[in-house]
Amino acid sequence: LIAEENDNAWRIKIADACRRVGEVHRRLGRLAEADHCLSQSIVLLETDKNLDLHDSRRLRVLARTKLAMGLLLTDREDYGAAKPAFHECLTICQEPASFPPPEPGREGLHTMAIAANLHLGVIQEDFDAGAMFLTNAVELSQDLQSKCPRTDATPKLWLALSLYRLGLGLDVSGRKQEADRRYEEVRQIVQQLGVAIPPTGWGRMLARIVLSEVSFDGGDLNEIRRPKMEPLYQWSVQV
Repeated sequence: LIAEENDNAWRIKIADACRRVGEVHRRLGRLAEADHCLSQSIVLLETDKNLDLHDSRRLRVLARTKLAMGLLLTDREDYGAAKPAFHECLTICQEPASFPPPEPGREGLHTMAIAANLHLGVIQEDFDAGAMFLTNAVELSQDLQSKCPRTDATPKLWLALSLYRLGLGLDVSGRKQEADRRYEEVRQIVQQLGVAIPPTGWGRMLARIVLSEVSFDGGDLNEIRRPKMEPLYQWSVQV
C-alpha cells in the first residue's frame, strides 16, 4: 500500500510539473508549447487508471491545469473553448474533498474558483451574462475572508479585484451609481490593507494586479475611474 501511495504521488507530481512548465510557456507567449504541456498534464490526470479519481491532490492539480488551459485559450481569443475549461475548473472545485481549509497566504481551490469566475465574467458576450460570475467571485471572496485569519491579506485582495471587475461591468452598462458603490468598497479595502501584502511571490503579483487595476486601468472609462482611484497610486507603485 505504501508503494502504491508513493507511485500515485509521483504520477501527480509529474502532471503538476507539466502544468507548471506549461504556465511558464504561456507567460512567455509560447502558446503552442504551453498547449502541449497543459494537454499532457490533463491526459495524465484524467486517463491514468491507477489514480484515484477523488484523490484531493489530483483534484487540486487538475483544477489548476483546467484554469491554466482556460487562460491559454483566452490568450488565443478562443472564448468558446475557454468557457468549458473554466467551467470544468469550477466543477472540480465543488468536489467536497477538494476544498480543504484554506491556509494563510497559500493558493488553493478557493482561489481557483474565484479566478475561474472572474475570467468567465470577463469573456461573456454581455454584462448580464457576466454579472452572475462576477457576483459569484465576490461571494466566494467574502466566504474565503470569513474562513481566513483577519491578518491574511489574500482574501481581501481577491475581494477587491472581484468588486472592481463587477464595478467596471456596471460602469460599462451605464449603471453608474452601482459602479461607484463598488469602487468605493474597493478603495476602502485597499486603503485598509496598508502594506499587509502576502509575502509569497504570487501574493505580491495579485497585489500588483489589484493595485494597477484600481489605479490606472486604461480604456475609455479611465477618465471616469481615475479621479476616484488616484489616492492609491503612490502606494501601488511602491508594492
